[in-house]
Amino acid sequence: MNVKKLLVLTPEIKMALAVSMQGEDQYFDQAIKQNICELWVINNGESYAITRLEENNENGITLVLCCYEGKDIDCFSRHIIKIADSNKWAIRVHTYSKVLKKWCLTRYGFNNPEFVLKRSKK
Repeated sequence: MNVKKLLVLTPEIKMALAVSMQGEDQYFDQAIKQNICELWVINNGESYAITRLEENNENGITLVLCCYEGKDIDCFSRHIIKIADSNKWAIRVHTYSKVLKKWCLTRYGFNNPEFVLKRSKK
């Protein structure tokens, strides 16, 4: 697996991540520019991911997978779990994908699902 960091959320990548971003592309664009989030290209554009690190007093550092679209999420999941484990970080995954949710809970040992409720602008 070839993973490279990108610095710009291009229109092409926005389209590739549109489902995962759920209309929050402006937030992610700014967060990437401000180094709050990191944008990754996997296998020369087969997949894209956005991650960030969060720190709090209760859990220490948490690696957050904010968005992922493309092929072989299983391989990428093993990759980020290895990184998190080697750094003793917790991991949190934001997903609308039922498949990824099931994999996280059954295959990768995730627990304590977090529910995020969102109300659209009126």
